[in-house]
Amino acid sequence: MTTRSIIAMALGAVLLPAGVARVGRAAAPAHSHASPPGVVALDVYAQGPVVDVLTAVQTAGGLELRHQRSRDGGGSWSAEHGVPVGPEGIHGAHRGADPQVAAVRDRLVAVWTRPGTSPWGSGALGTALSSDGGRTWRAGPNPADDGSTGGHGYADVVADAAGEFHLVWLDSRDGGPGLRAAVSRDAGTTWSANRTAQARTCECCWNRVASPRRGVAWALYRADRPRDMAVVVTEDGGATWSPRGVAGGFAWSFEGCPHVGGGLAFTRSAASALVWTGEESRQGLYVVSSRDGGRAWGAPRRLGAPSAHRGDLAASGEALAAAWDDPAAGAGAILAATSPDGGRSWTEPKRLSAPSASASHPLVVAVGPGRFLVAWTEQDGDGPLRWAYAPIASSGPR
Repeated sequence: MTTRSIIAMALGAVLLPAGVARVGRAAAPAHSHASPPGVVALDVYAQGPVVDVLTAVQTAGGLELRHQRSRDGGGSWSAEHGVPVGPEGIHGAHRGADPQVAAVRDRLVAVWTRPGTSPWGSGALGTALSSDGGRTWRAGPNPADDGSTGGHGYADVVADAAGEFHLVWLDSRDGGPGLRAAVSRDAGTTWSANRTAQARTCECCWNRVASPRRGVAWALYRADRPRDMAVVVTEDGGATWSPRGVAGGFAWSFEGCPHVGGGLAFTRSAASALVWTGEESRQGLYVVSSRDGGRAWGAPRRLGAPSAHRGDLAASGEALAAAWDDPAAGAGAILAATSPDGGRSWTEPKRLSAPSASASHPLVVAVGPGRFLVAWTEQDGDGPLRWAYAPIASSGPR
């Protein structure tokens, strides 16, 4: 199978419903939440068993943002609450360009892209804030300080151990796509002056930002040339960003954007990334780890088949959980594997979604010691898009 065929399948694949998930020693039925006429975008954020889900739902009146919270790791969920997007609305939310959410206890920040003046119709960043766990929301400011109504997108946001929100996104304020960053120390009410974390990047792959400890954040992005995944790090609360190593050096030369980002997680002993490459001789999904702060990365380890695609990664202690979709498995399937030892060994991949629909773009979060929740979007035939989820657990020491 060629790089072009893998990318074509991946971009053409839509979304599968839930069956029985067994990963490691865990066994649990998957669940689904239907929100007709369609959940077109999804993000998940966890503070242990407190899980926040943000969906973008296509309705007859346009795109709406909706929030739900679980306080028991996905066992039960609150009612949906609408998130105000203002008169400008949302631009083009879809899987891979999903509105984002992060939380510190009951204080939440949601981020999305508004319509604007870019050639593709995208514009500034929009935000909404909640101080009561998502029951009510209010409008927040635009974190970007360039004053542009051109395209800002592919954002990701995380809260560090000090309760500060670190936000990264792509914009072309200096003539080409670059990774920008800002920090909020008051739960999104104000944002710091923007920093350029990386001057040149791929145009439209999603980014991941994660924080291992107070004042520190790492961002994983797809580089410009070659199209491998790379890391930048701030260790001073977002004041400066420094480049670190390439997370899987495949030297992939590709003129275009594959629309595939990666996952980033921290065990007690290492940083790990889940990355995808379309390089002809090694195409597929790989996990790679660094034990020296991202300066050097170990040998990539393949997860899944060469057609494995669009993955995410989470950590709990020394346990890791990876989830991905495989567009070659029927109409598309969600698979997952776990590692009890920081990525040295992995369980055999297990399918989480049933073969009666098509599923894609899984997200995975840690919800307790060695316990994880995987969420994705799925569709039965021509029916409405919905989001679904399944719990999994790591076997062995955690």
